Amino acid sequence: MNSTVLIVDDDIALLDALRRSLRNVPYHIIAVADAQRALEQLEERPIDVVVSDDQMPGMGGIELLTAIRRHHPAVVSIMMSGRTTIGGMVHAINDGEIFRFLIKPCLAAEVDRSIRLALAQKMVLDHCRRLLPLMRRQSALLGAIERDHPGLVAAQSQALNGNFSLSSDDFTAMDGLAESIEVEIHRVETTLIPHALPDLPADAGLIRAVGPSAP
Repeated sequence: MNSTVLIVDDDIALLDALRRSLRNVPYHIIAVADAQRALEQLEERPIDVVVSDDQMPGMGGIELLTAIRRHHPAVVSIMMSGRTTIGGMVHAINDGEIFRFLIKPCLAAEVDRSIRLALAQKMVLDHCRRLLPLMRRQSALLGAIERDHPGLVAAQSQALNGNFSLSSDDFTAMDGLAESIEVEIHRVETTLIPHALPDLPADAGLIRAVGPSAP
């Protein structure tokens, strides 16, 4: 199933321009004009990445991405803004934990690249999250066997591979590794992961605020 990207901007003309420029991308785009509709979409279907404008009537972009972060922590967020300040960027990064901050006007190719990188990061983080419960279950099972039958796991592992054995300290280390992975997942959620990308659209144009909300 294709990934789904939600784009939120009260500038309808800009949404239309993005849809045209990104018509051949390998992910599905849903475009809405306000934060409330964005939140409704998040409740109705799985969303992988949200790209939101900063300044919108009613709930603004930072408030929206903060709410998404609180209720949908697996969603990766990107913010676009044409009137940002350093303080605004810091606020967005700290409160919304955004993955990327794009300054309008920006190329559609830049938006596309940011989305692809966000999708790549989400794929890695989702994989780590799926592995964590398995790692904890395996660690607990092996630890229980070792407590009930001291030396059995080490003997079996050594029988399978003479150069490999497990001790009780190893089980403690496995638990510590699982916790470290959880910490690392949180740390890299807003970190750019280098990823080889397909060629970006050659006809991608400049995206700027062109509707009623433009300055």
